[in-house]
Amino acid sequence: LFLFFFFKQKTAYEIYQCDWSSDVCSSDLCEDFFSTYMTVDPPPYKQSIVVNMYIDDSDTTIRASVSKNIGALETVKKKRDLLLFDAIVLIKDSQGEIVCMLDTVTIVNEEDTVGFMPMPGNMVNYMATLPGSFQGYGKKFILEVTHPDFGKATAIQTMPEKPNISQPTYKYNAGMDMDGNSYDQVSFTLHDPADEENYYQMKLWYDDEEDFSRYMNLNTIDPLYVYSYDYNALLLQDKTFNGEDFPVRLRFNGDFGYYDENGEYVPQVGDTLPGKMYVEIKTITKDFYLYSRSLVKAQDMQDIGFFMEPVSVYNNIKNGLGHDVMKSLLFP
Repeated sequence: LFLFFFFKQKTAYEIYQCDWSSDVCSSDLCEDFFSTYMTVDPPPYKQSIVVNMYIDDSDTTIRASVSKNIGALETVKKKRDLLLFDAIVLIKDSQGEIVCMLDTVTIVNEEDTVGFMPMPGNMVNYMATLPGSFQGYGKKFILEVTHPDFGKATAIQTMPEKPNISQPTYKYNAGMDMDGNSYDQVSFTLHDPADEENYYQMKLWYDDEEDFSRYMNLNTIDPLYVYSYDYNALLLQDKTFNGEDFPVRLRFNGDFGYYDENGEYVPQVGDTLPGKMYVEIKTITKDFYLYSRSLVKAQDMQDIGFFMEPVSVYNNIKNGLGHDVMKSLLFP
């Protein structure tokens, strides 16, 4: 289901008539003028095939989730009850030649993380193992899913080239944020190719090289950056700097102190890190960018409650629902 909308089957509207001539409108001065219940029918929908696939250039295994949608007020006992196992899932090149055919995967239980897509929790029921990494930079690929009940659903993606950046540098206490808190910063220059529309996703990963690692929570007030669906990543499009070098500044609040062998806490001193910081930057397709941004909007709307606006999650599957997206990773 790709429309985020919350319904109550019965909505009660109660209006009370009060004696406003008195100073206080107490319960004994108010009477129930009328109380009515209105039945709200769920919106109609067309049952469709739902396909989700994410491919990184370094992937040696291709995974896909193929399922069907349900109505706004329908429920299923288990998510796997929606999965479709009788589809033919192919990835073809621009000439129509088959690159790989995905086989069905047996789902043992819904808690098995091996059976889930990287985002945002869709169960994998089709998989193919490649002889090497996918790569395919600059090439166009066609996802083709054929099912006896839903016909053929397709999507077209071009694998983006790897991003090109300068050597990142780390700065401790690089400045103060709007709340007066100090922040650290990782900086590098992004070399953006000219005459093409490019989109990027950026994360910072810290590893103390012992038993602790994590993604850093990035913060920014620069309107050029927007948050990705998981809020650990920032998205950037080259609309304002196409073909130019762009200075990237990734800010975060972090304490990289550590405990020594005696259990004593040793605070961070200067720009020396006890572990290592990694920049994870990907060139992503426009469809990935739009899909991720629509998820953020849907997540934000859920906090509003019943009066939220309906949000359509971005879809690039022709004759179906879902998304097929590609990314090229650079992990300097």
